[in-house]
Amino acid sequence: MASGKAKSIDEMTMKELLETMEALGVADEEVETRSDARSRIRTVLEKAEKTTLNWSPGEAFSVLSEAKEEDARKRRHLLDFYTEAVAFVGRMDEQMITLLQKHTDHVKENIEMRIKQLKKTEYFLLVAGETSSGKSSLINLILGEEILPYSLLSTTSTICELKFGEERRLVVHFKDKDPETGLQTKKILLEQPTGSSDQSFLDQISPYIHVKTDREKGSIVKKIELFWPHNVLEAGLVIIDSPGVGESEEMDDMVIQYLPEAFAFMYVINSSNAGGIQKDRVSILISFARLCACVKYRSW
Repeated sequence: MASGKAKSIDEMTMKELLETMEALGVADEEVETRSDARSRIRTVLEKAEKTTLNWSPGEAFSVLSEAKEEDARKRRHLLDFYTEAVAFVGRMDEQMITLLQKHTDHVKENIEMRIKQLKKTEYFLLVAGETSSGKSSLINLILGEEILPYSLLSTTSTICELKFGEERRLVVHFKDKDPETGLQTKKILLEQPTGSSDQSFLDQISPYIHVKTDREKGSIVKKIELFWPHNVLEAGLVIIDSPGVGESEEMDDMVIQYLPEAFAFMYVINSSNAGGIQKDRVSILISFARLCACVKYRSW
């Protein structure tokens, strides 16, 4: 991971270095050159890496597996209740059905919709956080592989859905159409690096996730599906790597759209950032998450 960060630092302009120092809470009074700035940033990052919680991929996988199994258990219980409800409604006469629908519209349709939701085999894990908080690095830790590229600067401008696939590939979904082909989606088969001159998986993935663009307008890409052969994903887990909260209203809306479907929600905080977490940015997101949970389980 250190080599990826060092390369990113070397490519920064002086303005970007100063912005990064500000984000890390590093004083810049004595910084006069790019070399000085790079040195200060590396010192802070090396110190942070040494104090990082010593989690192994196996431990991270175990925590998620337990959460997933707990959610699956609740789904099975709720599905049993709905199955009984379907049988009970089926035994009602028309008069009882009419009376019931005065208080609850579309009873049968609502039950069928809930049963369909409960039978879903995908479990969405939504990972959110402010810019450069370490979302992608955390996901890499969970999976035990360097899959998602990461950057010190704000460049992630789209949602990335990490799913299971026998072959490593990307499916890019455009907001409008692919400027080159005019199609709604674009499929990219990732090539296995065989030599030092070949692009790594990170190099192949990075251009589609780290898109330098207008922060307010966002990217031309709506979302990216990244398919990867990994046992965590094969178990039905879909990990959602999201743009930084607070970058723009459009990006925040993209994150919020996933909340009702998520079985788990992680908010990543980088304690080395000045202020730690911006409450005004995340309060709406957390409130919406609570609302989704209440509506979801009350209706079930």
